[in-house]
Amino acid sequence: GVMVRRIAPQDVNLYVCGPIKLGVTVAPVEPGFNLVGTLKSLSPLTLDSLNLYTGDPTTGMASGLNLTVSDNLLVVQPSGATASYFFFKDTHGNALWLDALFNPAGNTPIPAGSAFFIKRQPALSPFNWIIPAE
Repeated sequence: GVMVRRIAPQDVNLYVCGPIKLGVTVAPVEPGFNLVGTLKSLSPLTLDSLNLYTGDPTTGMASGLNLTVSDNLLVVQPSGATASYFFFKDTHGNALWLDALFNPAGNTPIPAGSAFFIKRQPALSPFNWIIPAE
């Protein structure tokens, strides 16, 4: 992923040059903070459509009852604030993306070409995320 912090108030275009990568893009996700993104997406994706949660913490993000025990997805907002999300799963069969205030967040849009952080729990092994593409 690529993240640019711009202090000027107006937007700026960022262009990528070079050969186009065809096929699947795989991003390794290690314990700790990982900068990843939706660089191959042409349109916004929701948290539900990122395929980060697979139900198996060896192949995707680990779920939990709160931000402290689960893997986190951290999105830096244009204001500089950070929005935090996690996949909630309990023993009663409830399973969904939530924000830090426990609001449903599965339909939260992640703009095309966005970069964000995955905070992987330290005790978990790495996994490879297959970045969705169109």
